[in-house]
Amino acid sequence: MAQREDIYWNTFLPVFFARVSDILKKEMTKELEPLGLTSAHGIYIMGLTLRDGQTMVGLSQFLDMDVSNTNHVIKVLRSKELVYDDRTSESSKKFKIYLTDKGKELGLHLMDFQTGYMNRYFNGISNEEIITLRNLLLKFLRNIDPDLDNYMLCRYQDPFYTYLHVDLGEDLPYHVMNHLKNKMPSADAEEEEKDSKS
Repeated sequence: MAQREDIYWNTFLPVFFARVSDILKKEMTKELEPLGLTSAHGIYIMGLTLRDGQTMVGLSQFLDMDVSNTNHVIKVLRSKELVYDDRTSESSKKFKIYLTDKGKELGLHLMDFQTGYMNRYFNGISNEEIITLRNLLLKFLRNIDPDLDNYMLCRYQDPFYTYLHVDLGEDLPYHVMNHLKNKMPSADAEEEEKDSKS
């Protein structure tokens, strides 16, 4: 028979994760609204910012999305001049998708935007607590998906979840890695800020 605590966690955790996801999507959609885009488009822009020049299938696998959804989103992004492809003719079936300069600018903006929101959500929580939480959530995710480690290390699809690691990763494009590192305050900088306030 289920204990009260089990019932609490069984109902709370799914609601918690759904709520966090909904809030993040709403905030990104609000940010993209002036461009006539939503968070559904934003995730592709960020995916290509992390790894530009992917095939439609590769990009779908990278983001864990359906290929038909990817086709639809890429059409929209192409019409907004945010992406282009390297096909040699209209009938070409093999091609890769790339961000335009405008798309790259938007991608970096969205990553800054997302980082800013996440930093606000973790306001008042120490780095140690954040690392503990991250590790707990990864353990939780491994329990949900026993194949997670194989998926994260898969050499054939470059999975998006690889970027769950604390380390930003050397396989991020240099301009993205450099940009993110510059935006993330170091522990030393945080200590100096605390000292200056006291």
